[in-house]
Order: sequence, then structure tokens, then C-alpha cells
Amino acid sequence: MNLKKVVKILLKIFIYFTIIATIVLAIIVFLFYKKFLEPVPSVVEFKNSIHLDKESYVKYNDVSKNIINAIVASEDKYFFTRLKWNAKNLARVILYKLEDRKAKIEFGSIITQQLIRNTYIINETSIERDIKLMFLYYKIETELSREEIIELYLNSIYFWSNTQGIEQASEKFFGKDSKDLWILESSILASLPKAPSYYSPYNNYERLMGYPYTYQWTENEYDKIFEDKILTKDDIEKQRDSLILLKNYINNFELTSISEKKAKLCWLDKRKMNEKIIIDNNGCSIIDYSDLLNIINSIKIEQKENIFIAYHIWRKDFILQRMLEDNYITFDDYKKALIESFAYEFKKIN
Repeated sequence: MNLKKVVKILLKIFIYFTIIATIVLAIIVFLFYKKFLEPVPSVVEFKNSIHLDKESYVKYNDVSKNIINAIVASEDKYFFTRLKWNAKNLARVILYKLEDRKAKIEFGSIITQQLIRNTYIINETSIERDIKLMFLYYKIETELSREEIIELYLNSIYFWSNTQGIEQASEKFFGKDSKDLWILESSILASLPKAPSYYSPYNNYERLMGYPYTYQWTENEYDKIFEDKILTKDDIEKQRDSLILLKNYINNFELTSISEKKAKLCWLDKRKMNEKIIIDNNGCSIIDYSDLLNIINSIKIEQKENIFIAYHIWRKDFILQRMLEDNYITFDDYKKALIESFAYEFKKIN
């Protein structure tokens, strides 16, 4: 057999193999599409499937920017600047999931992911569910603007029992429209979607709001004789002098941003802090923004011998700190919101 015939036979084999491989690949792609991608709804179908209360639905431009900023700061600080997904991102993540079925896939915007997981139910095995979620995510990311996504998110999430959407939550907790939400109120509402019952303002007030409290040490400085939480307006009246000391100390703080993560905090007093914080001779300390919560939590101001007033941080304080770090609020805004949260009263419910 001469060389020419051998080449001809090899060429035919290659052509046949290519045709068969193409057919097999087409069948695999078709079956994959039928099983995983075809059942995924269009963006229009997805939006129509979400149970939304039409009477309380609010447009993006009709919601206070404070609550939008609070949600973004707490859930996904890069939501508005993050690059949108494309087909390459989708293919890469699906292949990664197919290679390792147990792998936990984190991709793109957390707010978009939360929107899908909170509103779109898929009763299938893990890998089928994950691939369908990724494809739906891709559709939403490519067809909706960031404003449309967060509008859907704010109107669909639950803030507490039978309270769906930002307008219902704003009315139930504060007796006002969502367009009028202030910084403190926004930090409170942004605290709830993560665990609405756990942080309920009516059932678990302290976990949500944090609180000032007074306490007395024994002589060895390790055992508290008593601790009185300041949770109501009556408590404020009883502890008025103590609270003045705490408010004045916090109000005197000055914060200067140094970088995206660091700041200079001044007017600190070692005698009024529990934590061992490095404070220079001018009463200043270079801190990470994330350290601010520990500093607030470590305040202890002596009002009488061995009797102190302090503050215990909780969920809404974390949101305020993130809003400050992301430059959504000033430090004066932060201090004002923190102080106004002391014994904050929510709208009474029946």
C-alpha cells in the first residue's frame, strides 16, 4: 500500500470521526439543554412568578437612597460596580460545578443570588438545581439593570412575619413611607432579611438594636454585681446622667479616613476603654474600619465608684459601620444614628 492510499484512508477516518464526534457532541448539548436549561424561565416569566403585593410595590426611584445604601453595604458592597456576567463566566462556572459536584459555587452579585434563592424554588438534586440557578442568574444579570434587580429584591424579601417588601416593613415598624427612611431606620431594616425572626424588633429587640447598660464591678474587677440594660424611655429617664456621659464621649470622637480600610480615630481616653487599644499622646488611634465596632463595644465610663456605663453592639451597629466604611454616611451621621438608637421605640403593633 503506497503512501497516497494510506493518507487517503487516514483522512477518511478523521472525517468520519469528526462527523461522529460532532453528532455525539450535538446530542450531549441538546440533552444538556433539555434537562438543565430549557426548564429555566425567561426573565419575564421569573418576574411574573414572584409573589408581589401590588398595592405596596414601590419603584426604585421612590425608595429612600438610605435603605438602598444600607442593603448594598450589608449584602454586596460592589453591587453597582461589579461587572455583569457573560456567556464565558456561565460556561466556566458550570464546568467547575460538573467537575466537583460538592463544590460551593460563589459567583457574581450576592443580591442577585439572594433574589433568586428567595423567590425561585427548584425541587431537584443539588447539581441540577445549581446549574439552573446559575443559568437563571445569567439571564437576569444580562437582561436587567442593577436598579431593576434591587427594586425586585426590595419588594420581594420578607422583613418579618407577613411583612413582605420595603414599603410594608417601613409602615409596620416606623409608620412611614419607604421614601422617608432615615439612616438609623435603614440600618435596622437592612439587618432583618438575614434572619427576620432572630432579629425581630418586637421579639428580639436587643439582638437587633444593641443597648447601653450600667454595671458595677466587685473589687477584683472580674465579677459584676449587677447589670441594668437601658431599653425603654423609662430606663433613659432613670439613667439620664449616665447616658449624658456616654453620649458626650461618643459625640467627641473625630474620625479621619486614611484609606479604603483604615482611619484615624481621635479623642479616645484609655481610662474609658476596656480593650487595650494603642492610643497616642494626642488621644488618637489608627484603626481598621472593622475595629470601630470593638471600640464602641469596649467603652466603659465610670460615673460613680466602680459603677460604669457601657454599650453593647448588635446587628444594626454592624450595618451602620459598613455604611460608614463604604462612604454612604459621614461619621457625624454615624454618631447621630448610634445615639438616637438608644432605647429606640418601634411603632406599636396590634
